[in-house]
Amino acid sequence: MSLKRTARLAGILYFVTCIPAPFALLYIPSALVVREDAAETARRVLASEMMLRLGIACELVTAVAFLFVVLTLRRLFRGVHSEQSA
Repeated sequence: MSLKRTARLAGILYFVTCIPAPFALLYIPSALVVREDAAETARRVLASEMMLRLGIACELVTAVAFLFVVLTLRRLFRGVHSEQSA
């Protein structure tokens, strides 16, 4: 794989990690969590179980995609300095 193609792949993967992250990190907690009221938080979680599952799935997609970003960046920087990229 060429250096340019590897760099583009790393950029695309990094962008993919940024798509579901705001939903999972900002919207889900603000919709489900009530500060200093555990009973209301539990009620919201039980009422919106699908939203909680979707938030967990978004977090999982983000984490897995970020692993591929790291592997792609390692491949990209291996040509610059192989010891430090490992």
